[in-house]
Amino acid sequence: MGKSLSFGKGKGNVKHNNREFVTENVDKDRIKDNVIFVHEPLEDAYNQCFSKAVADYNDGQHRADRKKSVPSYMDEIRKNQSNRQSEKLFYEQVVAVGDMHDSGILSNPKEAEKCKFVLMDYMQDFQKRNPNLHVFNAVLHMDEQTPHLHIDYIPVGKGYKQGLQSRNSLAKAFECMGIQSGRTKDDNGTIKWQERERKKIAEIAKSHGIEIKTIGIKRDDYTLSDYKTLVHDKKQILQQREQVKPDRVNLPFGMALEKNRDAVTQELDRKQHVGEFVAAMSGAADQHKAAMDQISAKQLQLFDKEIQLDSQMNKALSAEHQYQNLYAKQTNLNKDFVNLKESYKYIEHQNCQLNEVADKLMKENSDLKAEVGSLKAQIDHLRSSIENRVHDAVEPLKKQIRGLISEHIDLVQTFSFFARTLSDPEHREIASKARDYGSDCLRPDLADKAKNPVVPSAVRSFDSSDFGRIERKLEKKQAEIKVQKPRHRDLER
Repeated sequence: MGKSLSFGKGKGNVKHNNREFVTENVDKDRIKDNVIFVHEPLEDAYNQCFSKAVADYNDGQHRADRKKSVPSYMDEIRKNQSNRQSEKLFYEQVVAVGDMHDSGILSNPKEAEKCKFVLMDYMQDFQKRNPNLHVFNAVLHMDEQTPHLHIDYIPVGKGYKQGLQSRNSLAKAFECMGIQSGRTKDDNGTIKWQERERKKIAEIAKSHGIEIKTIGIKRDDYTLSDYKTLVHDKKQILQQREQVKPDRVNLPFGMALEKNRDAVTQELDRKQHVGEFVAAMSGAADQHKAAMDQISAKQLQLFDKEIQLDSQMNKALSAEHQYQNLYAKQTNLNKDFVNLKESYKYIEHQNCQLNEVADKLMKENSDLKAEVGSLKAQIDHLRSSIENRVHDAVEPLKKQIRGLISEHIDLVQTFSFFARTLSDPEHREIASKARDYGSDCLRPDLADKAKNPVVPSAVRSFDSSDFGRIERKLEKKQAEIKVQKPRHRDLER
């Protein structure tokens, strides 16, 4: 006998799937047996899927208010996902092979192990088979009644010409994978994709020796938990139906329908009214059938009403949950608004203070600029005055120095002339010493000029007494001070 296949959408409670919190139907001792295939934060998955598309979109925008970010794109989807026609932040698929009667983990562990390997093989190639369904969380639960797989994924549609080139779109993702949507509700891409995946699971199950008796059941878009609740309610109603007993039917001759066959036979033999007994039994059977039909009809009506009530109750609970979420969001928004308002007042006050400080600094800066300009003018005036004074004081000194240098050169030239022309060797030696001493006090080029033996224009007549006086002065000066070469540059200036 084949096993059933369940392939429906889940609630998308990732924290429960990852056992961050545990409900009553979970065996805590078997949590360690769960198999985790993918565990990636939703924000990281969105960055991986859409960060490049957001960056390319922002490169084409010149206004900052039109630019997007991955978190803001996620917020856009969150705001619109309450609309049934809008895209959801992510989707979940719940896959199970077998049920609690033929594949219970505790009641039938061998069959449950087979189902586990079927689901593991199916999940192994899921991402490769569905490249546009980015799986960010996938876990195989072995801590409940039957093995089942939770697959949470983000549909990535590509090829848009305007806006983001890659977006969260289930229809576009199916189209990118070659699954075209039809024009009718029962011929959309989701149904075609589910049929394809069911066939794949059936193939994998067959390779493990498991036959799938029914590939998919149309359940009016119920979630797996809602479907389990409906099945449980139906079983209870059927049990109540079996417990209902028809009204007691009295047969002729004081016979009761509940008596056993031996008693009835003995009674018939004793009374010998076989014909009347058959007629009575036929009437009783008709009454019993009518009563059972009436009970079945009432119980079916009751079952339908209970399903309707459950559906209405689920809608009411969902609406209440949405209202509570919206109320909580509105409360948080009100708090954020008050905080932002206070922050705005504080920033505005700081801005006024900064403007006052800026005005004060600008005035001080203007005053300093004016003061600096005045000081520059005074400095220029002082520099000009000092330069004029220095020029007036230096020029006469330069003239005096040039005259002294000219006289000094003339004197050295005179000694050079005497050093060559005098007949007295002693006088010639004195003249040479005087020439050498005088030339040492001059610049090299002027010293060469002074040593030139040309007859100076103002040659004085020296006698022997003059040479004796010059020799004594030279000896006295050499004895008093160390011979040191004067600063020719200072002498030039």
